[in-house]
Amino acid sequence: MKRYLTFVLILLFCQAMGFPGNGKKSPRLPVSKPFSNSIFVEIDNMVLHYRIWPAAVSNDSLPWVLMVHGMAGSTYSWENNAPELSAAGFNVIAVDMPPFGYSDKNPDYNQSTDNRAALLWNFLNSIHPNSKWNLVGHSMGGGIVQCMAITRPEQVDRVVFVDPALFNSLAEKHPHQMSILRFRPFEWIATGLGNAFMIRPKTITKMLRSAYGQEPGPADADEYYKAIHQRGFAKALLRSSAKSKPSIPVDGTLFNKPAIAVWGDKDTWVPLSGMQPLLDKLSCVKVVIIPGAGHLPMATHVKLFNGYVINFLLNHHE
Repeated sequence: MKRYLTFVLILLFCQAMGFPGNGKKSPRLPVSKPFSNSIFVEIDNMVLHYRIWPAAVSNDSLPWVLMVHGMAGSTYSWENNAPELSAAGFNVIAVDMPPFGYSDKNPDYNQSTDNRAALLWNFLNSIHPNSKWNLVGHSMGGGIVQCMAITRPEQVDRVVFVDPALFNSLAEKHPHQMSILRFRPFEWIATGLGNAFMIRPKTITKMLRSAYGQEPGPADADEYYKAIHQRGFAKALLRSSAKSKPSIPVDGTLFNKPAIAVWGDKDTWVPLSGMQPLLDKLSCVKVVIIPGAGHLPMATHVKLFNGYVINFLLNHHE
């Protein structure tokens, strides 16, 4: 967990050094598409970028699948997984959680976990109204889908956590490490330094190497870099990290949906040992270990990961 927090701080600072940000609160829907199946939609005055992989063979008995990435991730995080789920009969949606990827960069949006969960529910109900969903969340996204399942259990069938950063409860206090981010002059100075300290592709490659536990492919590093290298990202991430606070109290131990937590046994970012005390309270969650995998097993151990997830969702749906 310390490594995870360190990464967040480095990412915040490095990004702030490189991008002044435009501060636009409700940008117009983009014209260009990052991917062939990219779609942009405005929900609650926020522009969301998402992608759909329709089921290869229609099966109305299977709930749709939502995939939510982790810190610094995007829809690309699921590039090797969503097509396999589609081939297995699921309609799959992956979304860029603001301010990441190609979604909204509004710096004043409350990025609390419960607010993000509410935004995603409004988004899902605009696509496939009042239906049940299978939720898949990695790292930061794990906490978001945990909150989604607690706040609207009637709309959730199964949950797949991937090296998740789960929560015991949503608190208003910010970590001590983030206190400087609430100091507006720091935000102004950091975002004003400009291109002199611009983040570089090699920095992203280094971070991915640590998260993967192995050398990332050139395409992976490039896509992660492009998703982060977006105007307005630095300001949005800095300010949201400083000011976001829960809108409602949420007790993480109330999660009670059938779930698996797929974990790489070499994960040093969100190690299983740090989450074990909470998992001990969640008897509904079965932990699945992938030997040799780091923090992103869906990218490094694709076949094994996809097998676990598809088997769980196909054989255990309600």
